[in-house]
Amino acid sequence: MGKVRAFTISFANTSGIFYPGQPVQGEVLVQVQDEVKIREIRLEFGGFAHVHWSESHGSGKHRRTVHYSSREEYFKVVVPCLSPPHGEEKMMLQPGSYRYPFQFQIPPSSPSSFEGGIGRVRYYVKGTMDKPWAFDVEDVRYFTVLNLLDLNPIPEAKQGQEAQDSKTLCCLCCASGPISGKHNIPVSGYVPGEAIQINAELINHSNRNCEIWMELVQSIRYITARKTRTVNTVVQKTTARTVGKGDSDYWRGEQITVPPLPSTGLHGCNIIDITYFWVLVCDPSGPAINLRVNIPIIIGGIPLVSAAQLYGNVNPMNTGTSSFPSPFQVFPENVPQPVYASFSTGNNLQNPGQADNTVAPSGDNQQDDTFTPQYPYYNWNSYDTTFKPTSF
Repeated sequence: MGKVRAFTISFANTSGIFYPGQPVQGEVLVQVQDEVKIREIRLEFGGFAHVHWSESHGSGKHRRTVHYSSREEYFKVVVPCLSPPHGEEKMMLQPGSYRYPFQFQIPPSSPSSFEGGIGRVRYYVKGTMDKPWAFDVEDVRYFTVLNLLDLNPIPEAKQGQEAQDSKTLCCLCCASGPISGKHNIPVSGYVPGEAIQINAELINHSNRNCEIWMELVQSIRYITARKTRTVNTVVQKTTARTVGKGDSDYWRGEQITVPPLPSTGLHGCNIIDITYFWVLVCDPSGPAINLRVNIPIIIGGIPLVSAAQLYGNVNPMNTGTSSFPSPFQVFPENVPQPVYASFSTGNNLQNPGQADNTVAPSGDNQQDDTFTPQYPYYNWNSYDTTFKPTSF
């Protein structure tokens, strides 16, 4: 930095987690060891969604690469922290330490932060010391915004569901008996930290052995004007069990805990949509397509009151960093406040090199691809932290 020893942005809320409608407060710290000429010191507050991927079409000399992209700007506001006197274009900043406090209110309709392999919703504060005839000094800090989905006003979240399906395996001209799978859930709405109870059965009338398991699938739909792309990721999964030919298996009493995940829908974003499925999978031995019995479920950020009553309103891991002062009490009084955690689905590793400067804040040539949002997690159950998500 030369004459500038420090130029850093920090948040008053050190967790870096905020809700729509809440003010983001902090300061810019500037330390100058020698006199430096500047045009101004300014801050840029921004929030955006961006989707981009590329596909190859044709072959040989007709092969071409097609890019698909879309972008939404939720806000971009530039605020001067220090400017020259009226009528002047430049000023001299004398040696010393300077602190410039800031406050910016997040728009109420802002969607939750999200990071995926070919799309993201990201929020940032960018500080710039504009130096004439020299490289600018910059700092960018990303933060998490959580637009929490309350499950209680959603009628479907309180309702149970059941699904069943079957398939017949064929070998040349011979068909074996059917494989039938069925499972159900008592309610359709869950929050991270809540357990999904397994109630499933598989009847194997085929002449092959089958492997069966349950899995929680996150389905992300990336939308552009020309094309839509869907990425499905298994985010939790049970150990497979074998059902021999002619046998049956009934699954009762086991469960899968929902890990820290973004809420269904990604409310407020029009180019990225998230859905979840609770799936019974049967994989027959030999060449065959798996039997998949899907039940759509809703992942929220505020649990059903019935779930809070079942687990109890006291969260043993409720620390000082997990709550925000009035008037930003977004959690009902009869629901415990969560802690916050991150969970990588691996989607951010699917397309290395896809990120470019069009995704970054304006003028930011150092794209930060290491940022990971945090999501609410209720410490009611433990999820499998060793499980490695896989996409299909």
